[in-house]
Amino acid sequence: IGYWSPGPGDFVGTSWSIINSTGSLAKDNLITILNKAKQSIGTNPGFYPQSAVDAAQTVLDDANSGDSEYTTAASTLINAMVLPTSGKYYTITSAYDQYEIRQGVTKSIYADSDGKVKWKTTDLTDDAMFWEIYEDNGNYVFKNYGTKTYISTYSDSYKMGETAANSSFTWFEGGICNINIVNGNLHTAGHNSGSGQSGNVIRYGSGATGASAWYIKEVKNPELQKSITR
Repeated sequence: IGYWSPGPGDFVGTSWSIINSTGSLAKDNLITILNKAKQSIGTNPGFYPQSAVDAAQTVLDDANSGDSEYTTAASTLINAMVLPTSGKYYTITSAYDQYEIRQGVTKSIYADSDGKVKWKTTDLTDDAMFWEIYEDNGNYVFKNYGTKTYISTYSDSYKMGETAANSSFTWFEGGICNINIVNGNLHTAGHNSGSGQSGNVIRYGSGATGASAWYIKEVKNPELQKSITR
């Protein structure tokens, strides 16, 4: 363990939980995971199904449970977290609360006609704001519904292309994530502490509270959604 001096919202690796030990590391681990999952119950990626949380709680409450049961329950709960899936479509919506506080709107990522990855006020009539996100050989792919191209490269900002870049997620409580693509996390350039209107998506630092924090929200039927919101 070394030391680090994180900036605002950049607490990965420097955050700690102080817990009362039960005398069983397996049980303590289940309690920690279960408490986190309870803050993230839902159906969108990064959340946990209520049924999975209830099942883990049942194991924890069972006086006959031992380390083997606790370990299995913890692993099962971790694996139950909802993840983006091929064939489904999503919006990538900023979890940076200052947009809603200052402007009363949410901001989401889209692909523009010049092949750039951009952000603006969430507009569900724009099919370039919908994304298919899925795992491919251990990496995640981001394919745009409107342009049929992928988040592919980085040169001063993220660009779309015919080949998908390798990508990964870091998940936080409440379904918030960082999205790492081409050695950086997606970040709203020009956010101006929540006063910015639109701009490029660049790569920047991590964290669950700043402009590199996102929600992945499923859109059941993009064409229907467009017609409803038009």
